[in-house]
Parts: sequence; structure tokens; C-alpha cells
Amino acid sequence: MRTIKTYEEAKGKLRYELFAEETDGREHYGISVTSSIFGDTERAEIPDITTEKKFAEKMFRMIADNFVLPSTFSEVVEELVAAELTV
Repeated sequence: MRTIKTYEEAKGKLRYELFAEETDGREHYGISVTSSIFGDTERAEIPDITTEKKFAEKMFRMIADNFVLPSTFSEVVEELVAAELTV
């Protein structure tokens, strides 16, 4: 796993990471969210969201800009992917 971008908020208690993994000769991008805002550390990660770097970076910015927490992360990613694929 190779980290491409990270973003921290709330004095480091909310962290977003855009990462890449190579599979079958192609880069696959994923995002993780880690939060310790409410005491215990909570983490959510979705690898292999897309092979398109531009879309991965756009999604990363939207998630970080809207302070998405690990508890709602998968639903938000699902909505963003569905919206991107809707004609």
C-alpha cells in the first residue's frame, strides 16, 4: 500500500488517507478514515474503489471536506460511486 494523500482535522483526531495498491499491473485506489474524536479509535477502509486517480482524488476531497466519519463512510462512498455512474 502506498499513501498518496493524507488530511487531518480536529487536531489529528480525524484522519483521511488516499492510498494505492498495484494489482494486475494497474493502480487501484482506496480511502481510509480514522477517528478518535469520541474516545475509542474507529477506522473504516475501502480498498479498490476505482482505478481512476482523478475520480479517487475527487472522492477523497469530498469525504474530507464534509468530515465523513468511519460510521457513515461506506454509505457515503456508495452514494458517490452511484452518482458518478448515473447518466
